[in-house]
Amino acid sequence: MPQESYHMVEAQNIQDFLQMRESETVEFKEKWEDNSGLKALSAFANTRGGLLLVGVTDDHQLGRWKVSDRELEQIVGKIHDVLRIHPQEIQRITASEESEILLIKMPVAPIPMPFLGRYYRRVGNSSREILPSDLGNFLLERLGTSWDSLIGEYKTDIDDNAIETFVKLARNRLPSISTTEETRNMLEKLRLIVDGKLTRAAVFLFTINPQLYFPNTQVRIGRFKDAVTMVDDKIVDGNLWQQVDSVMKQLMQYIQVRYEIPKEIQKTAGLATVQRREIWDYPIDGLREAVMNALVHRDYMSMENIHIRVFDDRVVITNPGGLPEGLTIEDLKKDEHPSVPRNPLLAQVVYYANLIEKWGTGITRLRTAFRDQGLLEPEFEASSTRFAITLHKGLFQEKRILEVELTEQQKKVIVFVKENGKITNKDYRQITGQSDESARVTFKDLMEKGVLKNYGKGRSSHYKLNEVGD
Repeated sequence: MPQESYHMVEAQNIQDFLQMRESETVEFKEKWEDNSGLKALSAFANTRGGLLLVGVTDDHQLGRWKVSDRELEQIVGKIHDVLRIHPQEIQRITASEESEILLIKMPVAPIPMPFLGRYYRRVGNSSREILPSDLGNFLLERLGTSWDSLIGEYKTDIDDNAIETFVKLARNRLPSISTTEETRNMLEKLRLIVDGKLTRAAVFLFTINPQLYFPNTQVRIGRFKDAVTMVDDKIVDGNLWQQVDSVMKQLMQYIQVRYEIPKEIQKTAGLATVQRREIWDYPIDGLREAVMNALVHRDYMSMENIHIRVFDDRVVITNPGGLPEGLTIEDLKKDEHPSVPRNPLLAQVVYYANLIEKWGTGITRLRTAFRDQGLLEPEFEASSTRFAITLHKGLFQEKRILEVELTEQQKKVIVFVKENGKITNKDYRQITGQSDESARVTFKDLMEKGVLKNYGKGRSSHYKLNEVGD
C-alpha cells in the first residue's frame, strides 16, 4: 500500500482546490478537528475514496488556519492509530502567511473501516452512519459476497421432493439435468455446495426445515377487514418451493373468482358443452410474480418476515429491505430497468426453475398482467428497510363499468370514489397531478359512460358512482 507523503506546495494551484464542490468524494473542513475529520476519512474509505481539504470553508474561501509540524505529525498518527489505514497522499499547501490547506487523499479500504465502533459512508456530500438494519448488507457487499452464498455447518436433511420439483421445472433451461444425478453433484454444479458445505441458499431451497437455522424465512399472510381487524392469520414455512405453493393456495382461498362464457361461444354452442373461463379478482400470474419477487429479492439479513395482507379491495405484499442502491421506484415503472438481485445465487436457481426472468422483467410482467385484466397498475413503496407492492382488486365489477374502456386516470378516479364515497375536482388534481381542464374532461367522459353522476354546484360540486336505476 502506498505510503503517505506530505510537503510544502506553493500557492499556484490554490484556485483549483477552491473551485471544487463538495460531493461524494470531496469535503471541506475550515480547520482540523479529530472527530469530524476522522469520520469523513472513514466514510471515504468505506465508499469510493475521496479528498479531504482542511483549511477551506463551505463557501469555497480560505480559512485562517495553519498547521505546525508537530500538529501535522499528530494528525497523521491519529489517522494511522484510529483508522488503521494509510492515506494515499497528504499535501501541506501554503496559501498565504495566515492560511494553509491540508490535502488528505483517502483510498478505498480493503475491508470495512469503523470509526469509534461505528461505520460511515458517503451519501452525496455528507458522511452518514450506516444504520444497524443496513450494516449486515454493507459488510457483505464490501466483502464481495451476499447472504445466500455464505456457507456453514448445517446439520439438516435434503428434501428429495424439493429436488424433484426443481428438476421438473428446470428442464427447459437446464436440458441435461436429471433426477438420476447424484444430489451432491447437482448442488455443487449450482454452486449451492462450496468446499463440501451447504450455502444458505441451499438450505432455504432444498432442505426439509430451513427455519431451524433461519426462522425469518417465513411468510405471514392474513385476511383483514380493515387496517386493524384481522379475520384470519397463517404462518407459511418450509423451503422456497413449498412456500410458493402454500402462499398461492392461501391467497386463492382469500380472493374471489367469477366465471364467464365468451359471447361468441354462447351463440354457437350449448352451454353444457362450453368450458367456463375463470376470472379471479387478481390475475393469478401477477400474484405469483409478486410473491416470487418478495421471496427472491427480500433482505434475509433482516429478522422480519414477509407480510401479505389481503383486504376487501387490495393485497399488500411487504418484504424486508429497500430497493438496491441505484434502483428507484421510477425505474420500476419503466418496461426496461436494471436488474440488481440482492440474493444472486437464490435468483439464479429460481431462474433455472423458470419461475423468474433475468434482466429486470419480473415487475414489467406483473404490471402487464394487471393492465391486461383492466386493473390499476400495482403501486410500489420503498424505504431504507422495506419494500411494498399494493395490488388493487377489480373494483370495477359493476357490469356498466366492465363494459367500458377506462384510462389509467379514470381507474384512479373510480378507486378513489370506491374508497371515499365521492370525488371533487381538487381530489382529482391531487391523485393524478393533472389540471382543472383534465378533470373536467375526465368527469364529463365518465358521466357520458354512465359511470359517475354529478351532485351539487360550484364549490360543493362532487361526483359519485352512478347507482343502478339513477
